[in-house]
Amino acid sequence: MNKLDVTYHKGLDPQDVVEHFICAFNEKRLEVLNTLWSSPCTFIIKDQIKSYQKYSQAVNFSEIEKEGWKYTKIDSLSKEYSSNKTAIIEFSFSRYNAHDETLSKHTVKHILIKIKDLWRINTLLVIDDNDMGGIASE
Repeated sequence: MNKLDVTYHKGLDPQDVVEHFICAFNEKRLEVLNTLWSSPCTFIIKDQIKSYQKYSQAVNFSEIEKEGWKYTKIDSLSKEYSSNKTAIIEFSFSRYNAHDETLSKHTVKHILIKIKDLWRINTLLVIDDNDMGGIASE
């Protein structure tokens, strides 16, 4: 998926929302990220559960860039569960530097809920033990 040219639109399925999320993340478009996530949103990482009113409060791009991050790419994505109002998407992704070298790999689940006919990411559940610096880390 290339540049994100819309902030959000009807018709996206849960997998599309996750792909739009990664695109907006790579472009550091906080207003789009806030639209793709519900309010409040929850992050379950290792033994910590944190909630934020907006996604932009949970992400720290300066911290992520200190690691040399330039972009993120989805490695695999699958729908684990889906109903009319809830979906669970598991995906693996890698963070890369400017030389296309892998900095880290992660596997996570996004729990999405449908609000007013729009799918929104509600919860991030980190499955692996890798530190995901810059996300819900404060």
